[in-house]
Amino acid sequence: MSAAGIEYIGDWVLDDEPVTLKTTHKPVVALPYNFELHDIVLMALGHHPSDQMFARVMDQFECLYAESAERPKIMSIAMHPYLTGVPHRIKYLEMLYDYILGHTGVVMWTGAEILDWYRSQVPAR
Repeated sequence: MSAAGIEYIGDWVLDDEPVTLKTTHKPVVALPYNFELHDIVLMALGHHPSDQMFARVMDQFECLYAESAERPKIMSIAMHPYLTGVPHRIKYLEMLYDYILGHTGVVMWTGAEILDWYRSQVPAR
């Protein structure tokens, strides 16, 4: 992947901080990803009620936000418009974003933005 120009991956189940992976070419950064905050896992496979994603994300956020007082944390949320974007679920997503983004120091970034931030924080390897 690295030889093909891939700089980061975002689909490897990982903790809440990026890590640099050694390769035979250049290093690749693995961004945090999980299956616990994932609409396919919760809604399509687990058949949980629409508000379950809201409850899980809120619990995860509260824990990571408290931990972020010591060092930055990244919370990935895997969602798809055909599941989370439907009328009976979208209100929970809007409530999540309103609450989470209302906290000091919280940003919503793309993978490329996270990569840029991570590289500015970690010495090149």
